Amino acid sequence: MIKPNILIVEDEKKVAGEIKETLESHNYNITAIVTTGEAAIKTVRETKVDLVLMDIVLDSPMKGTEAAEKIWSEFKIPIIFLTGYFNEHLLEKAKISKPLGYLLKPFNDRELYAAIEIALYKREIEKKRKHFCSLLNIEKNINQVINRTNNSQRLIEQVTRVFTSAPEFSGASLVLFNKMHNINQSANEGIDEETQQKIIEMFSKEIKHQHPRKLSDENKKNNDIINIYNEGITTQSVKLNGKNFITIKLIIRTCECGILSLLSENYELHSDDMQLLKSIANDIIISLKNISLKIKRKEIFRALVESEKRYHEVIENASDIIFTVNLCGYFTYVNKSGISNSGFIEEEILGLDYLDFILPKYKDIVKKFYIDQYMS
Repeated sequence: MIKPNILIVEDEKKVAGEIKETLESHNYNITAIVTTGEAAIKTVRETKVDLVLMDIVLDSPMKGTEAAEKIWSEFKIPIIFLTGYFNEHLLEKAKISKPLGYLLKPFNDRELYAAIEIALYKREIEKKRKHFCSLLNIEKNINQVINRTNNSQRLIEQVTRVFTSAPEFSGASLVLFNKMHNINQSANEGIDEETQQKIIEMFSKEIKHQHPRKLSDENKKNNDIINIYNEGITTQSVKLNGKNFITIKLIIRTCECGILSLLSENYELHSDDMQLLKSIANDIIISLKNISLKIKRKEIFRALVESEKRYHEVIENASDIIFTVNLCGYFTYVNKSGISNSGFIEEEILGLDYLDFILPKYKDIVKKFYIDQYMS
């Protein structure tokens, strides 16, 4: 378990030492002990700090409340105030930096431990909430892209831009494969080509089989994979070249597949986030399938139009007489051969009764034949 890093800002040496001893006994890591507001800000800027224990009344030009306000506004690091004094004015000033706790001296070990644990818990819950809200915003923006895009290449390019516009992801790539498992289309934002190729190679076998499989220990070693996180069958967390990636396999029934890779160096994936990412991936899959269907429909329509055109040319230029009539027996179409043999022009013959062109002695026979054809 990673130890939380705590900065102690206290100008009383004895009190600071006691706090340090208490925190270390509870397995916390002490980033530093500083005595001024200025030093506190400098430490936060230069090192990793998860929580600040801040004495409100410091013997320095910058008071604890001022330093806390700056730390919160710039770094959003939670703060617990420590003070031997209590008055309404101090409390109001302390509220500006949105502290997660307020301890009056003297306090005991249990009070300090409880205050820190609650503050860290609140911080973690708030981080999760912000991340989840950010993913919801990504989902909304991607759905907007989907609704206004009818081109698959433009869609995947805009999808990668939407992901990288969020603070959680510094890079995103989307690679689509055709039925022969070759790269069909791709878009990349913020991921170098070498790493991108490693990701593709790493999961190419899984994509070809349409279902991800757990990689063997040897495979993990060869591909520099550590800390595989697997929930369901389509999402994994991998580490490449010291960077954390979330990879989502896009499985389509027609065997056209893809990989959505998200570079997330400072973002820990949680189960709710995973489900939402899967939902986003599903929206992308459905959109790609719809675009593919639209393209196929257009191709089929064009083929039908072309086929109809060729069929019409064959009939029009045939040496035999070919015509169509409606249910009343009037001509609706007569080909060139029929028109030339009739002695009429096209405008004259259309609308005439076909029986007018049959010898009187055969009219009843022909009429019965056509009625039988209609009835059948």
